[in-house]
Amino acid sequence: MQEALDVLEYANVRGGTTLSQQRIANGATEPYDIRMWCLGNEMDGPWQLGHDTPRAYGRLAMKTARALRQVDPDLELVVCGSSSAQMPLFGTWERVVLEETYDEVDFISCHAYYEPIGGDYGSFLASAVNMDNFIDSVVATADHVKGMRGSDKTINISFDEWNVWYHSRYAEVDRITDPQEWPVAPGCWRTCTPSSTRSSSAICSSRSSGMPIG
Repeated sequence: MQEALDVLEYANVRGGTTLSQQRIANGATEPYDIRMWCLGNEMDGPWQLGHDTPRAYGRLAMKTARALRQVDPDLELVVCGSSSAQMPLFGTWERVVLEETYDEVDFISCHAYYEPIGGDYGSFLASAVNMDNFIDSVVATADHVKGMRGSDKTINISFDEWNVWYHSRYAEVDRITDPQEWPVAPGCWRTCTPSSTRSSSAICSSRSSGMPIG
């Protein structure tokens, strides 16, 4: 929680505090005024530092959200949903996390990646149906918690990770283990939609948001 407050102070407080003055000394005289903040990233994933149970993460996220809003009550806050619909706790993770954070946050995150397996581009093109089902499941879970709490507030979705790379390519080609060999803008971050099927990357859901900052 203190680390989150420190980052917010550095980025958004105009001046007069230790960390805001450090930002000014570093050459940014005006605050960055970042309005949307993610409370961690993919915290159900064992690959993440700070990975925890949904209850423990939810309670920390709730306390952190309250602390951030004491500095700036108008921030938009995103709580971590499941890393993907294939995670073992998908659904349960969203429910438990929202039980702890519902009153303090505005969005819950969704992440999804798709790629053609074995040249099956028909199934790849139909992946939007899977994404629709994913969004519907998260919406249903959020609305379930809303109903349980008798709340008038609606939690929206921040679909803040989707295809710009293939997981298999990262594992087989682009994974760099030696820091001395880290490249700038490695290939796995290039757009990976086949050229004959490229179209708008906008996600058409009335409860979806753009990519958050922070």
